[in-house]
Amino acid sequence: MGSAAPGPVDYRQWRPAGELPAEILDRAAQDGAARAQVVEVARSICAVESPITRHRLIVKVCRAFGLSRINAEREAQVRNILGESFAYIDEHDFVWRSMDSMQVAPPYRRRALDHVDSIEEIHPRELVALLADVRATSPEWSSPEELYQRALRRLSTRWWRWRLGSRGVLPALGAALREAEREQS
Repeated sequence: MGSAAPGPVDYRQWRPAGELPAEILDRAAQDGAARAQVVEVARSICAVESPITRHRLIVKVCRAFGLSRINAEREAQVRNILGESFAYIDEHDFVWRSMDSMQVAPPYRRRALDHVDSIEEIHPRELVALLADVRATSPEWSSPEELYQRALRRLSTRWWRWRLGSRGVLPALGAALREAEREQS
């Protein structure tokens, strides 16, 4: 897809500077100035956390406007407000801050699982970069399970929360390992 991924980086989580009035979000569908504020918040989130799933981005946007519970209707409303043109959205429904960042293989982000709700919120290309790095620094006789365990230790300091049996972990890491092996052969 692009050039080789740089080394791993620490996961950075976006934090709002302050809470914005929910009325701005409520008006954004009809008011261009309010819409611009919502888009600016989304872009600032992407600048820190991209690639980020569109769902996670929408939740963070809503929380920046003081909403703690986001139902499907609100999510659809914010999705419509943001549209497709405020950033770059890939085939996995991840949002990137720029086209250039989408073209370059992303590094994996250490401790990402300590900040997201599931492994599905980590971009598949990040997982491939992670498994490629784990393979490169592990004895060649390591089993896939050993590689997955090493990968999980890099993704989370909460070893008690994330195990191979956790929802989605084994399929995601398995697919990433197969792709890393394919790319390295």
